[in-house]
Amino acid sequence: MSKFAVQSSFGMFRRLFPVRPPDPSEPPLSDEERKTFHRWEMAALIPIFLFTAAFGSLWYFAMKETAGLWPTSTPATRFLLRPDPRSFATLAMLLGILSSALPVEGLYWLLLRERYRRFERACHDRVGFDGDPALILITAVFLPSIIAFFYLIAANAVRFTDSGIEIIRPIPFRSRYHTYGAVRAIEHWMSFRAPSGNVVERPYYAIHFDDGDSWTTEDICEPSPRAAEAVIRLVSEKSGHAIVERP
Repeated sequence: MSKFAVQSSFGMFRRLFPVRPPDPSEPPLSDEERKTFHRWEMAALIPIFLFTAAFGSLWYFAMKETAGLWPTSTPATRFLLRPDPRSFATLAMLLGILSSALPVEGLYWLLLRERYRRFERACHDRVGFDGDPALILITAVFLPSIIAFFYLIAANAVRFTDSGIEIIRPIPFRSRYHTYGAVRAIEHWMSFRAPSGNVVERPYYAIHFDDGDSWTTEDICEPSPRAAEAVIRLVSEKSGHAIVERP
């Protein structure tokens, strides 16, 4: 499947961004040049990895700090559950890959100097398309998607106060508030059924409300086991409902 996706992507890029014809005043690339530049191209994996790791770490730190700006705790907050910052790791890695392109290109320009354009031409000839506009298209597609996914993760929160529970979601752009009097049941499940149909042995808690809404500790704001127990004890105490054990 992944091989088909790569082949399809390359085919699309070849149609959209064909290799520009070489400057007629320049001599054609020799076989020896192509072999040499191919080794340079393979060696580029090292700086790509290093720049991706460095920029990915910076993006991860930036996402973690930005996510901490909302929603925040209030004086009445007993518990505030937020998404695990590790949720941003994949997004940070993708941004790291996109961010590494220009530094790697600058590094190779410094190393190859007057040979850089011929190296770039050899790379484009090998893959069959012009890489510069292809990179711009990839960035234009992925960057807004990464920003959207970051917001959809970071804007989640569940706030527990002495009077009720506020479930904050980025969609539908509003929070849902339930008083403890609206709690219908509190359940402690020992397993759940995965989308594949398999039963997964992993305990979690579920809070059900009178209006049909519910919240579980398997939520995107998944708390630690200790925090989950503290939260559920608070809800049980405030609502007057005992915790019902489920298989």
